[in-house]
Parts: sequence; structure tokens; C-alpha cells
Amino acid sequence: MGYSQISEELDAEIRSRRQVKNKETIGEDENKQIKIIEWFNSEVKAGNYVTIESYLLEVLQNLESTTGTNFLELLTPSLDPKLQVSLVLYLVRRMGWFEMLVNAVNGLDKNEQSSLNDRNSHKESQQLLITYLRDKLIPLLDEIGPSLENSPESEQFSFTSSDGDYFSNLDMKSIFGKKTVQSLTRELESSLLLGLATDFPFKTKTSNQKFLHILSSKYLLGHQLPGNDMPEILTSLRVLLLDTFLAKTFRLNEKLRTFDQNYYLPKDSLQRIVKQAITYQKQQNPYYLPPRTIEEQKEIQTDYENSIIIGVPQRETNEYFKKTDFPTKLLHTLNPHNDEVWFTRFSPLGKFMVTGSLDGKLVIYDVLNNFKVLKVLESSNSLDNQAFVPFSNKPPNGKAKAVIYCCWDPQEHYLVSCCLDTVVRVWRVAELHTLNKSKMRITRSMDEASSAGNEFKLLSCFTLGQEVKTWTCEFLPDTGELNYKPHFVIGSPDKVLKAFDVDGVELFDFFGNIENKSDVYTNEKSNDVQMKDASEHEIHDEDSDSNSNSKNRPKPTLAVDKKLENNFNRVNDLAITPDGKILITANNDRQIQFYRIPDFSDLESTTKRLAYINLRGRLTSCSIAASGKYLLLSCAPEELQIWDISGLGKTDTEGNEIYERPMLYRRCIGHSQSSFIVRSSFGYLVEDSNEEELVVTGSVDGCIYFWKLHTGQLITRIKGHDGLCNSVDWNRRGIRNEINDYGKLWCSVGDDKLVKIWGPSNWNH
Repeated sequence: MGYSQISEELDAEIRSRRQVKNKETIGEDENKQIKIIEWFNSEVKAGNYVTIESYLLEVLQNLESTTGTNFLELLTPSLDPKLQVSLVLYLVRRMGWFEMLVNAVNGLDKNEQSSLNDRNSHKESQQLLITYLRDKLIPLLDEIGPSLENSPESEQFSFTSSDGDYFSNLDMKSIFGKKTVQSLTRELESSLLLGLATDFPFKTKTSNQKFLHILSSKYLLGHQLPGNDMPEILTSLRVLLLDTFLAKTFRLNEKLRTFDQNYYLPKDSLQRIVKQAITYQKQQNPYYLPPRTIEEQKEIQTDYENSIIIGVPQRETNEYFKKTDFPTKLLHTLNPHNDEVWFTRFSPLGKFMVTGSLDGKLVIYDVLNNFKVLKVLESSNSLDNQAFVPFSNKPPNGKAKAVIYCCWDPQEHYLVSCCLDTVVRVWRVAELHTLNKSKMRITRSMDEASSAGNEFKLLSCFTLGQEVKTWTCEFLPDTGELNYKPHFVIGSPDKVLKAFDVDGVELFDFFGNIENKSDVYTNEKSNDVQMKDASEHEIHDEDSDSNSNSKNRPKPTLAVDKKLENNFNRVNDLAITPDGKILITANNDRQIQFYRIPDFSDLESTTKRLAYINLRGRLTSCSIAASGKYLLLSCAPEELQIWDISGLGKTDTEGNEIYERPMLYRRCIGHSQSSFIVRSSFGYLVEDSNEEELVVTGSVDGCIYFWKLHTGQLITRIKGHDGLCNSVDWNRRGIRNEINDYGKLWCSVGDDKLVKIWGPSNWNH
């Protein structure tokens, strides 16, 4: 964008003004000396080591003449000038050698996929490093090494030059650093640098991060490299040479540095500042969304976007990003249901979507084929009777089979639905993955069992007990074990929380197998965290003896069955962290509970409540961000809360569990769900950060509301449905092909019996 030229012009202008301003105060001679130091520093910053080396060699050759007088006058008085210049020359050469190594490693990284024949250039680079070490560094070290090796432990020592001149009261170590002086011996330097050039990184492929790790303080004379990534290494090496190794070399350096701090900036700093400013302006724009995929990042017209940001009124910028990026265009209106639609959910891999309705139907759609209906799953009494798990309580006939909730297994082979008739139904839907492939005529000679294994089928159904309602369920992550049957957790407002496999076999009872049942609410070694109303933002540990909110906590009692009852909560909704370690429940007692998920294959396994949060308002739904860092809560009647739960389930260096307090991250206000259950969603997952950008929810007025996740900013609302919008869901794991990005699509469903698909304005049908 031309900022490099501007940066150079500003630098030159500042230098010029400083020289004029200080000519009267510091004198003309000092001004000349400062110019030499400025020239020296600028050449180092530019990496012109050959120029500096030639200059220093000329100074050494003309020590007795007037040629190097100006430079010598800058050096510390009473210090042998030849030894001092030689040390400066060695450090300059040494840093130049490291830059050669960095450039060689950088080239190796760029060609790390190439064949062995293509790596000859890297062998040549290695040989150049060894040659430079042999011809330039070691011979110079042989000249200055003996004087440094004879240095006593004290900071001051005497030195007799080769010309017979005697220098006393020297302070060499305080000028160049004690560790630096002691390290500059032929034995130490040759073994260290030669080993680095020989063994790393030319024998095996490397990476930037590996190189940063290898280039530790032992190679830099005890100093850590000030840089975090490969592009900054060269600049960091030059800064290290100037600000650490040569910081006290010049007599006027301290005076110069008082001026330098007013203008000395890293290379390309102005470009970085402008880039950061533009990035900040984009992030502050309510309608701006970053590129969702890495491919999109490469394709984006950065220059054009920057021109939209710079010098353009806010209204025009908003309009630009709203039209180009923000996915609020109605793409499809679907009506496969004949009653209110209560729930929608995209599949884990983003290929399919399912909706559940008061009509009792589960409808599955093909996301990649304009949401074509692939299958309608609807149970009947006869199907239920065939699939019912033995000894499970069957509900009376005639109850409505309305779908309240459903979830996919991680591989998109099963669907579990929670229904109004209290029945949990497990559907096998593996055939979805073969429907869009080329159709093969199945002959009699084919294995009928193998083809039947992929059919749509009601695999199992069961209830949690007589008249026990089922409102929510979630699958656990796939363990990848051989013959693994997917597991899921069911929650009930009738105080049931259990895990099952897809055959309907009960695996675990969270309320029945909780550790320390009798002292969950006492102060005895409890890890629980209680939080007061979210508006007050106060945190109280149960371990604390002084708890101002103790009156709101259930009182411990000697009756064991009463303590057990305190463990049972009415579960309105639940969520499971992506790593499968923590189960989170939202209950009617206005509490969020956090449980450790045990190994269900261990018959002796138990769970433990890790923490709980007391909130104000009825909790109707909860969901987890893709990263597992954030928890989204719907708090009736008119609030969403985002909690940072990243501190739960951490492990220290020894593998011990660490549980840090959940923290309220953002509050989102603007919509209303009244007394209804309205399910919200995180949206627009960015691949690079693995974090979402948006929070989306429906409302009783039929509108869909959008907030920025990381600012809590209410962006906009759009009219979606006539009547209540019951649920929204985002296709967070949607793929991107050559035409469209399916990860920018989302769905809303409502009481108007409609299913609506939304996306960006530039969507290609």
C-alpha cells in the first residue's frame, strides 16, 4: 500500500530534525559522532553485515592513522581500541553467520516436500556456513581469544597489546557482558557453532517452531531470542546485536538512545500499525465476518476491503459488509411438516439436517442438494412394539409422539429423538451416506445382510420410567474402539440423568453413582463453585467458611435419603464438551451443573459434580461452542448468557485435574422467549481459530436476533416466522466447495410449520 516509502521518509525527517535541534546543545563534533553511530545502527538493522565488516577492517588497518579517528573516539576510553574493534567485528560476523543459517532453514521449510535431489542447495548452504566459520570466525577468535581467556574473575583486568602498550583498569566484561566475554573461546565457539551447522537442520526436515526451539540461549551467548515466529527472527537477531551485545560499546550510546526511543521502531512497523488499525476497524464493524475458511482467506480482495474501511463513512461500510458477508438472505422455505416445528439440528459433518415437529415426524434433508428431503421418519405402535427394549415401561396408546429434541451421533449413522409421549427412539440412518452415490442394482447373489445393515430402521426405543418425561439428549464423542456402540446421555425434568447405548442398554446413572453423595452441599473438601445472580457477578467457593449467600443454599441434614434427593435435579437441557469429559445440565432450580463423565465400561465408575452456577431466570436450553470454551444459556424470559468454561477439566504438568471457576463472558439482551422453550445457537465457525463469531436465537415475535460472540453487540434482527420461532441452528461444520460455503448456512423453524434456510446474499443455487 506504499507505507514502506512513507516509513522511510518519516524516519529521515525525524533524524534531520533531531540533528538540527541538538546541534547547539551537544556540539558539532558530537553530532558527527552521533551520525556515525546512526549509520552503524541503520546498517545493522538493514542486515548489511558486509558493509559493516569492510568498515571495521579498514578501521583496524588504520589504527595509527587519522582514517579511523572518528570511530575510535566513540569507543570507551582506556580500553584497547584494537581489542574492542575486533570484538565488535567478531560479534557482527557471528550474527551474520546466524542470519545465513536462518535463511538456509527458511529455504528448507519452503521446499520441505521436495525430493532429495532438490535439496542440494541446502547442502551448499551448509558448506558455506562451515567455510565462513573456518575462514572468518575462528581465525578472528584466535587473535582476541588469549587476551579474553586470561581475564581474571574480577570485572577489571590488565592487558598488554601486541605493540607493547600497557592498558590498566580496563572494564571489558562490563562493556560486552561477562558471560559473552567468558564464552568467546575457540573450544567453546567452534564446537557449538560447528555442531549446529553440521547436525541441524539439514539432516532432517524442520519447521519454524522447531528452529525457534533449537535456537535457544546457549547459541546466543546466554540471551534468549526476542521473537516468536520465523518472519521476525532476522529482525530479532539484529535487535539482539544492537541492544544487548553492543549496547555499551559506544561512548555516546546512552545519549543517543535517549533520542532513539522517540523514533526507533521495528522494521515495517508503520505497515503493521496500519494493518492492525484496519483489522480493528473491521472487527468493530457489526456486520463484518472474517474469512471462514483458509481458502477464502486466500481469495479475499484485501486491498478492496481496506479501501472500504479507510476514509469511508460508517454507514457505507456497514452496508458493504451487510450485503457481502452477513448471511441473512432467505434461500429456501420448506414445508414438509403439517404442524408446529419445534426443533432443528445440522449433522456433525454438515452434510444433513433434521427437523422435529408436533406432527411426530423427523424429516432429514440433503444439505448439499438444496435441502432435498431424503427421508421422513415416523413411528407407529407396531414399529414401537418391535423395537421396545425388554422390561421398559410402555406409555399408553394414543399419546402424541411429537418430537421435542433429537441428536446425531458423530458419524451420522444414528438419530435419537425425545418425544412428548416419553419414549426415546433410536433410528439407524446409515443409509444416508449411500443415497446420493450411484445406485447399484442389488442381485440375489449379493449379501442381503450387508445391504440390510444400512437401511433406515427404528433400532430401539424405551422410556426412563412410568410417565417420566424425556426432553433432551446428546451423543458422546466416538472413542474409535473396535465394535464401539455410540453412547448418549438422556436428561429428564423428572429428575433422571442416564447414559445409554444405541441398543437401549443403560450404561450409567449420573444421579445414582455420584461421588460423596452425603456431602455435596457441605464444606468438606468440595470443589463446587456457587455463583449468585449473574447480574451481581459474585463468586463464592463452597470451601469458604464465610459465605454471604449461604441462606440460598440447601442445608445439610443427617437424613441420608434427604441428601441423596439433593443430588437429583430436573434437567431441562444438557450439553457435552467436545472432548467428552464434562456433562453440563440446566435444571428447573435455576442451576447449571457440571459433572465429570466417567468410563462407562467400568462397572465401578462414578461421577463427580465439579461445579455449579446459581442463576436468575428459568433455564430452558444450553449449548457448547465448537472449541469447548464457551457455554451458551437461554434464560427466560429475555436473556442469553455466555460463560467461559475453559478452566474446567484442565490438567497440570503432572496430569492432575484442575478446575477453575466458570466466568460470565457476555450477556445478550433484546429478544424474548416468554414462557416458551426457544433454542439458540453459536454460529459462523472460523476454521483458523476454531471459534464462532455469532450468537443466534429466535423469539416469540418470530424474529431471529444476532449478536457478536466476543463483544455481546446486538447486530440486527430479521423477521423469520409468523408466530414463535422455536429453534435455530447453524451448520458449523459445513464444507466449502468450488461454488459455495455450506458453513455459512443456518436454519430456523417455527409455529408457522415452516423450515427456513438462510445464507449469504451471493449464494449460488
